[in-house]
Amino acid sequence: MGLCPTLAISTSALNALSLGIATVVVLVSSNCLILLIKKDLPEKLYFLINIFIIATLVTIIELLLKAISPTLHNSLGIYLPLLVVNTLILERVESTTQHKDLKEALEDGVEKGLSFSLALFLIGSLREILGSGTFFSIPVLFNYKPMFIMLLPPGGFLIMGFILAYLNYRKNKNGIL
Repeated sequence: MGLCPTLAISTSALNALSLGIATVVVLVSSNCLILLIKKDLPEKLYFLINIFIIATLVTIIELLLKAISPTLHNSLGIYLPLLVVNTLILERVESTTQHKDLKEALEDGVEKGLSFSLALFLIGSLREILGSGTFFSIPVLFNYKPMFIMLLPPGGFLIMGFILAYLNYRKNKNGIL
């Protein structure tokens, strides 16, 4: 699903939300742009042009974020440019060949991007609460000794594992999600 590379950066709700929004923008924009030009592309250059479009969009977002919020840009670090090779984005762009119109490409980008963002936000929020006792840097747990491991990459995998275990439990118990 493309979550693994981003688990290292989802140490706070703000970081997770920011990376999620960037992902939505890249997915929607790249889906639509590629759909508009796909009929004019030679098949041999299709993947190369896709990567070029994604890299251009990610670079624009990175430069805008650096200008608007250098602190947030620094906290996202290398993980923002790594969106170029995020498997979710590459897989969705590859499926753009199956979209019939711009509306379908837009809906696909929004749906997949928001799903990814929600998962990332949930993981980031839980990691921030458990790892530092804050939510958007506002203290929410008092007299709480934070679990530092939750702010490290293994904490991201632990949170993701607990979420997946809960979803599997619900699915098996009720037969639905």
